[in-house]
Amino acid sequence: PHLCYIGSITAERGISTLVQALEGLDCRLYLAGAYEPPSYREKLRQLPGWEKVDEIGYADRKKAAEIVSISRVGMILLQDRPNYRTSLATKLFEYMMGSIPVIVSDFEIYRSILAEAGCGLLVDPADLGQIRQAIRYFLDNPLEATQMGKKGRETAAQKFSWKTEEAKLVNLYKTLLVKA
Repeated sequence: PHLCYIGSITAERGISTLVQALEGLDCRLYLAGAYEPPSYREKLRQLPGWEKVDEIGYADRKKAAEIVSISRVGMILLQDRPNYRTSLATKLFEYMMGSIPVIVSDFEIYRSILAEAGCGLLVDPADLGQIRQAIRYFLDNPLEATQMGKKGRETAAQKFSWKTEEAKLVNLYKTLLVKA
């Protein structure tokens, strides 16, 4: 079984902790994206768990979708920074549309989405044990992982697709035009 992380590969996005969490687990990690800074790759290579990383490099949308389709879990371990606490990671919705469950930083902005969708687990992004336990849960419970992935896809399609967001945007424009 593979986990996946697709995006900028930086310390602030919890990649060091993610790599370390792989140690002792029977899984691999698809790591897709560019290292920022490039020297960060050498730091990661020194960590326990690195031997379980499959480096992909940059992945366009098609390649990213392929990676998600062959992964069991999508990872989002943003560190506790002001800008991450209040903004939604696009990859959350990409993972949800790809029908895989997610392990996500326990920030308020994600709690309501995961509670409603039932599509993943929240973790303290600085707690290696919690992250490892969440990964192990999905490895040990593949049927539950599949069910959560399906729930995530349904929720994303119903609530977070362009089809549903389009109506909101059109209504906003109409409201602004009336006020103008």
